[in-house]
Amino acid sequence: MTKRPVDPKKAAAGHKGGKRTAKKYGKRYMRRLGSWGGHRTRSTYQLVPVDLNDFAMVHRETGQVKAFLSGKPVTKEIS
Repeated sequence: MTKRPVDPKKAAAGHKGGKRTAKKYGKRYMRRLGSWGGHRTRSTYQLVPVDLNDFAMVHRETGQVKAFLSGKPVTKEIS
């Protein structure tokens, strides 16, 4: 995945909105929200070993490589 540059004003607005949401709903809800995201990611992608010391996040249905845990750019598909 490539990181896109974010406008500083948008980043500040996102930070402010996240803080407000956390304050409104509390830590328990935010933990559950993170857990739901983790479960969704786990059900959508699988980790596949690549080379000797890296893993790729591969979409379970399409087989498309989405990211490498090492952070290197995605240039090829793994079957």
